[in-house]
Amino acid sequence: MATNAGRFNTVSLTSDAALAQYRLVTLDPAVTTTDGSAAYPNAQGQHALGITMTSADAAGKVVTVQYDGIALAEAGGGILAGDYITPFDGTTGKVGAATSNDAKVGVALSAATADGDIISVLLKPASDTHA
Repeated sequence: MATNAGRFNTVSLTSDAALAQYRLVTLDPAVTTTDGSAAYPNAQGQHALGITMTSADAAGKVVTVQYDGIALAEAGGGILAGDYITPFDGTTGKVGAATSNDAKVGVALSAATADGDIISVLLKPASDTHA
C-alpha cells in the first residue's frame, strides 16, 4: 500500500502550466519569476526538485511540492521496490526506474506494475546525483 507517512518538507510554487498531483516537477528555467515556477522535467532522467502534493488546473496556480521524506508518486510503467526512480519521460512528470546515467530522484518503496499506479518513494535530498 502506498503512503506518504512521516516527516517531510514542502514548498509552494506557482505552476507554469496545468500540473497533476503526485508528479515530479523541476523549476522552469524558461520562466523568469522571483521564486521560479514549477514545470514537469523536460527529459527522461533529468533532475527534479520534488513531487506535487496538490494539482494545478492552469498556469499561475499554486502547487505544493514535497522535496524530502516519503512521497506518493505516479508511475509511468513498471517499477520494482528498491529501484532508483527518475522522470519517466519529458512530458508527464510520472516516475520511472532509473538507468545508470539518470538523475536519481529517490528510491521506490513499493512496486508499480502499470502506468498510473501510485507508489511510495523515499525522496533523496541530493536528487541531481547519478550515484
